[in-house]
Amino acid sequence: MAYDIDVFVSVLGQREKEVGTPAMQKTLAMADRLAADALAPAVRHRLVEQTAVLTYFQKATTIRLIPYAPLALVGFDLTALVELPRLLALAHEVGHHVYRQFPVNDASEPKAAPAEALSAAPKWPEWLNAWEEEVFADVYGVLIAGPAAVLAMQAMVMANLPARLTVDDGDHPAPILRPALMSAVLHEMARRRSDPLRTQLERTADVLDKRWNSYLASINAPAMFRPKHARARCNLQKPARSSPSGLRRS
Repeated sequence: MAYDIDVFVSVLGQREKEVGTPAMQKTLAMADRLAADALAPAVRHRLVEQTAVLTYFQKATTIRLIPYAPLALVGFDLTALVELPRLLALAHEVGHHVYRQFPVNDASEPKAAPAEALSAAPKWPEWLNAWEEEVFADVYGVLIAGPAAVLAMQAMVMANLPARLTVDDGDHPAPILRPALMSAVLHEMARRRSDPLRTQLERTADVLDKRWNSYLASINAPAMFRPKHARARCNLQKPARSSPSGLRRS
């Protein structure tokens, strides 16, 4: 709790005119609105309870959840002062809050799954299960920010060394997979629409796919990667739709 208090004091301090510049004040206000807007759909659909969200500057974008109060503190990179698209990461961080709070706030009675449903459920490897929360946050980011979230993820991954593309840190999907995963969500969003925006969304997703695939070709991206703590390597080629994991083991 002492650390939470220190962070909260920092959050409030950065809003003091004597501490922050006008640019910092403006960016914090914008970040507060974006974070609140990112959470609003989850509250509206009763996935989580109403929660106050406050943002603050720190070295890396992350969220700190306060289990004993309806408050989420979201830190983001100071470079957002000159690179506003970095604020798009706020939707991803809010996704972490939704992921962790949904089981807590779900008041519905749990229902036992039929035995046949359990036996038919895909058996995910442990390394894939370890990515669950980050994948949820990536998907939530696309649902909230749309194509901008995919573009921001592409930019983030492309800014790193190509050698890092297939590194599995045990928590996040390998970077080479994240833009493709988020683009798949965007395509599914387009497929489910029946209004004039469907075509526009599909075209935008196609453009983003072309951009990402061109980058992968330009760096001669690897076709295999080894998940952390796994013996077998996985093939990164596009799998059949029936493959539950989206990867082929080799």
